[in-house]
Amino acid sequence: MGEVVNFVQVDAFKIQNSAFNISYLTSYPLVIITCFVFLFYYLGVSFFSGVGIFVIAFVINLILTKISAKLQKKYMEC
Repeated sequence: MGEVVNFVQVDAFKIQNSAFNISYLTSYPLVIITCFVFLFYYLGVSFFSGVGIFVIAFVINLILTKISAKLQKKYMEC
């Protein structure tokens, strides 16, 4: 009984989190593109160093998110 309740809580949290974040799916690309255009306009060629840092930070965040998901899965199994 407790295991079923635990699964329901996890699924409910995922649905709630997805519903909350769906608005970001449409707005973030527009914000990022607008910011990049303005940065290129103001900074010129040096803008590309900022894009490099952005890409590196994105990749690091992606790796940390995957590690966190694996740890959470192990935690839920325990």
